[in-house]
Amino acid sequence: MYKIGSNMMNRIRNININYLFLSFLIAFIIDRIVNYFIDFPFFVVFGLASIPVLLSQRSYSRQNKKWLLFLFIPFVIITLINNLIYGFHAKNISDLLFIILLFSFYLLYASNKIALNPKWLHVLAITFLVLFSFTLIGINNIGPVFSSSNPDNYVGPPKNPNTEQQTETGKRVKKPSTSQKLKKTFLTENFLNSLANPELDYLEYGRQYHRGLFRVPQVASYFFGFLALFYFYFFWKRNKIWSFGALAIIGLIVFYTGTRIFPITILLISAVWLALKPKRLPVLGVILLILSLLIIFREHIAWYTKDTFAHQYFTFFITAIDNLPRLSRIILWNSWLKEISDFGALDILIGKTYFSSLQANLQNVYIFEWFHNDFMSILYSYGILCLLLYVAFYIKIYRDNSSLIRNNYFIFAIYFSMPLMAFLNGFYYYFPMFILYIFFLIIKTEQSKSIKNENRNIRDTGHSEQLRWV
Repeated sequence: MYKIGSNMMNRIRNININYLFLSFLIAFIIDRIVNYFIDFPFFVVFGLASIPVLLSQRSYSRQNKKWLLFLFIPFVIITLINNLIYGFHAKNISDLLFIILLFSFYLLYASNKIALNPKWLHVLAITFLVLFSFTLIGINNIGPVFSSSNPDNYVGPPKNPNTEQQTETGKRVKKPSTSQKLKKTFLTENFLNSLANPELDYLEYGRQYHRGLFRVPQVASYFFGFLALFYFYFFWKRNKIWSFGALAIIGLIVFYTGTRIFPITILLISAVWLALKPKRLPVLGVILLILSLLIIFREHIAWYTKDTFAHQYFTFFITAIDNLPRLSRIILWNSWLKEISDFGALDILIGKTYFSSLQANLQNVYIFEWFHNDFMSILYSYGILCLLLYVAFYIKIYRDNSSLIRNNYFIFAIYFSMPLMAFLNGFYYYFPMFILYIFFLIIKTEQSKSIKNENRNIRDTGHSEQLRWV
């Protein structure tokens, strides 16, 4: 019996990294199907059950194993303390889970990238296409658990401005106007109110999202956006027509989801990449010229696209320039500023809880939602130490792959997308184990190519040395 148990434990501790990836993909599929019908966080339950397996893997390098413990332990200890102080809630545990999954899968992939296989990424792409395809027959799953998680559409136009809405906590509050929201927040009557133009609020009311069976459109946009980068890379390196077709379809889906985070992120990162390459400055100039024209003619373009899914991408320019306080991120981050300004020394040190942030936003801006910024959320929920650890994690990623990040656009784009998305919308809560697989698969391919080139140079050099002695 002991021998059987020992053999089983050895198998658990030596699971192929691709099998771990596939197990989480299967869990994700089951979660999406189950939550279309009933309220049950299957993926969270599976993730929690998998933590001991992930932590016990022998395939971590020695350094990465130390990093995992270095990152893991403080978050867990502070979560336990804060749950004792502020009360336990399942959302606190699920938030911690996704942070641990981000750390664990990065360090696992980094230690086992030679084992990654592009065929599993093709399986991932096909799976996500099937899940998203349900939107074509009118199925857009908001899911019972996450029905409020639509961060770009917070304030819908009330049918009756005086009616009340039922909140998740059971408290009934009146639906506020944007001006009421601003008066509840930190930077109130001076700067933000001077930029508000409530007559333009309607542009953000009617935004259309497509998600299929995905929890929120941001998840679909993230997945398809990074897959588009992978197939772009594949086409760039191998000139395969099918990869261009996959790029075209997946790239179109990114825009069809209706969420603006990924296109904005890639646009900003690409501009930085071009600015760092003097030979490509003319390309950057053309992009800036096009953006300038979009800004100048924003109202006209928005009008001509009003009946298409592209409409909300052009109304972004109108809202950002003419009605900045209506952007959902400004509303939420303003709420965060109000909360942080009231923090004491202990709060700064260990934070409060993730669930407390949801309650704070309910109180400040009348929406039961998180801050949609990893750095703000971690400071609020876990304190300054964990925030520094989270920043150190991104620094470690850069230091581990600095040469490839500096010299390869695709690796550069994926790497800097992670912290930028973490700031603009959030990253760790959007199933990073799938995105990191793409990141390391491109790294593996580039490193393999580099090794082949080195071997070829060695053979050529050896051949020339032989000729010299002839």
